[in-house]
Amino acid sequence: MMKRLFHRFQKSLRYKLMLLMVTIAIMPLILVTLFAANTTKQSLSLEVIRSNESRMDWAAKYLDEKFDQLQAVSYSLLLDKSLFPNGNGAADSVNSPDAQDTYIQEKLRSLYSFGTEQPSDDFGQSRKYDV
Repeated sequence: MMKRLFHRFQKSLRYKLMLLMVTIAIMPLILVTLFAANTTKQSLSLEVIRSNESRMDWAAKYLDEKFDQLQAVSYSLLLDKSLFPNGNGAADSVNSPDAQDTYIQEKLRSLYSFGTEQPSDDFGQSRKYDV
């Protein structure tokens, strides 16, 4: 069967011309398809790169904000005279452990209370606390 098909193309000028015309008609379609696929691939890869860079920038800003919040809370706790009465760590007047625990819990609760929060300009979900 295959020999018969190839024999027609080898012998007849009509089949040769038909094959040539089909090839000429299909060639631009193949070239345009390859060009479109290549352009789409490049565009998609650039978009993925830009998206990842944007996410990394957002994450860096978010982590910077959280680090600033942690730093503010740390300074607030370290500068509290009731938690650290003097520089060498010895307390002048030691209250009962229950009173100290209660004070620490109230101090942390006041630092993280929702009454003093301010929404951040950049990230609607993150919060900045006044200390």
